[in-house]
Amino acid sequence: MEKIYKYLNLHDGLLTVENNSVALNNPYYFNDPYDSSIDYTEREFEKAVEVISDYYITKQWLEILSNPNIKKPKFLKPFVNYRILQINKLLEKSKRNKRFYSLSYIRGLTWIALSKNDVQINSGKTEFNEGIMKRAEVLRKETVLASCFSKVNDSILMWSHYADKHTGVCIEFERPCNDFIDVKYNNKRNLLYLSELVRKSLGYELCNEKINSKDKTVIDIVLKPFIYKAKSWKYEKEVRCLLSKESNNVSYNEQCKKYLYKMPYKIKRIYLGCKIDKTCEDYINLMNLAKNNEIEVAQFDISRRKFELLEQD
Repeated sequence: MEKIYKYLNLHDGLLTVENNSVALNNPYYFNDPYDSSIDYTEREFEKAVEVISDYYITKQWLEILSNPNIKKPKFLKPFVNYRILQINKLLEKSKRNKRFYSLSYIRGLTWIALSKNDVQINSGKTEFNEGIMKRAEVLRKETVLASCFSKVNDSILMWSHYADKHTGVCIEFERPCNDFIDVKYNNKRNLLYLSELVRKSLGYELCNEKINSKDKTVIDIVLKPFIYKAKSWKYEKEVRCLLSKESNNVSYNEQCKKYLYKMPYKIKRIYLGCKIDKTCEDYINLMNLAKNNEIEVAQFDISRRKFELLEQD
């Protein structure tokens, strides 16, 4: 089974071993200002607005065309029936695939109908945009919880940044199958595919259903901002665990004032930093815990020949 590693200061390492759990935090508070930031292009926003307009105009046209109280000339009856059939087919397809599809001619009707009230349209766009950004901030600051791991245990930079300048520990875990995702690195920001997310949302609305949290398309769209980072972070070789407060095995710990995720496998190995203080109480407690739980302990030391860390059993 693949191994993943958690770099920690000595005190947090002790708490992690005690509870066999890792601390979770909102990505907003991580050290990368771009981490999990949700944004989209102006063009993508306009496309999303068009999709919403198409959706409501389509439903309105169906209501008008299907309304028996609205008199229609006899010569228009074949045309009206054809349009009703077209719209119904489109809505049924949308329901089946949980994704709203637009009819090509609807958009023209949409803008003809709406162009008479540009002020109301612009006001609605502003409200829509502000609503999305507020939800995005709530998602980033409050809803999503994350814990970060690495595929390597001997990174000098990782020991320096996350293990208290080599005075902390690195804990080895067996990688669980679910909820653990490899971070991807790119110098181009991965912006939100807003229009497609709107189409999926409207597809579920047609079925009077809430969005399925296990829908792969929705997951791919929503998670992308949380698993893409700049190439300058590539050395971390990060594996990220993404959860929420309602996820299984997530609980709030009053002692450390953090949300914790109970790891499904027992800790097998602990690595000690090359500058760890072996006289402090946390170190002594950690060693006792490791012994009582049959956890292997290894020491990292500096090399005399290269800029690298050497593992000592």
